[in-house]
Amino acid sequence: MATDIIVDAPLAWPNSTTLIFTANRYLIVNRAIEVRSGSIEINAGNDYFFGEAGHIEFKRGGSSGITINKKQYLMVNSIRELKRALGHSSGSGQFFALRKSIVTKNIQYGLPILPGESFQGTLEGLGNSISNLETIDRMGFFYSIDGEVRDLRLKNVQMSGFEGGGLASENGGTIENCTVSGTINGTQIGGVTGGLIGFNTGLIVNSSSSATITGSQSGDVLGGLVGINETEFGSGARIEQSYATGAVMDPKTATVGGLVGQNLGGMVSNSYATGSVSGGSTAEVGGLFGENAYYNRIQPAVSNIFATGQAIGDSGAIIGGLYGSDLAQINTSQSYWDLDTSGISDPSQGAGNIANDPGITGLSDAQLKSGLPSGFDPSIWKQNAKLNNGYPYLIANPPQK
Repeated sequence: MATDIIVDAPLAWPNSTTLIFTANRYLIVNRAIEVRSGSIEINAGNDYFFGEAGHIEFKRGGSSGITINKKQYLMVNSIRELKRALGHSSGSGQFFALRKSIVTKNIQYGLPILPGESFQGTLEGLGNSISNLETIDRMGFFYSIDGEVRDLRLKNVQMSGFEGGGLASENGGTIENCTVSGTINGTQIGGVTGGLIGFNTGLIVNSSSSATITGSQSGDVLGGLVGINETEFGSGARIEQSYATGAVMDPKTATVGGLVGQNLGGMVSNSYATGSVSGGSTAEVGGLFGENAYYNRIQPAVSNIFATGQAIGDSGAIIGGLYGSDLAQINTSQSYWDLDTSGISDPSQGAGNIANDPGITGLSDAQLKSGLPSGFDPSIWKQNAKLNNGYPYLIANPPQK
């Protein structure tokens, strides 16, 4: 049994037999695997990953499917097939996988999947993408997730609606290695909008959004990745090893963050944001969070993060390099922002509402590019002048090229 298996060259499987990958630790798929006939079995002791160019594609006809860690997945060719397979059920206990990438045309009324209901099954994207999802008055591929969605890429979404995110309005389950690109526009007064998820109470790991996020109503909460990250009923909302690169903007009074709009008792670690953030008068605007606060006496926990995006707001806005407002003022460590690119050059202004907020440090652009910041684990982070514009990047979730 191999310790790790890494697929670094394209692989075609023409046989009608089963291609078996058995790794004691990890299977890492960095290039395309094309199954023309037959099936695939994956046995990964720790986990399996798909790099940016990695995916598994099954040709139609003759392919019997995929088994992952002893679970047999139902293959679907289209959004319509997935909706039909789910029927009126939540998908609880069911496993689905995308047979191939899907290019859609203006799917405005077929989304979200299971409108008004929570998806409680498992959807495995296999590194494949769904492109050009378009909505007019609603957001999200799913309405809500309480199961698991992983290894799925949503490309060039064009979504506009009351509130939500590219993948789902709400997440109470697990999202792993999912990405969103395109444009997302929140239209509800006091709405919650994020690039990936609107409202998160579950786990998001190794995921990202490059989507541009816009709002236009008073009281909006906007985040590059997540609108609100809230620990609910003692269950920790967590964001780990994830990032956002898209601009986040609202001309009205809003709470705007490059990664998260509001972090309410949630945990965020080993994550970053590089997109610009902007808000109207009396808005809370932060390079990473618009607001960081307790929730039901639960303390937020933030560590090993950084932000580089420009942070601006109209007269009266509360602006910080990292936090617009930090109402918790506790449990922040190894957290940084770029004094040069952010436009927040005052080293005391990591948070807009309090000077010299503990655990937050401003670094010059040269300092942030010269080596990993203090406290960043080199087994999680790396740095290369040719990647991520020279800023630190996540080994398990490298920047999209």
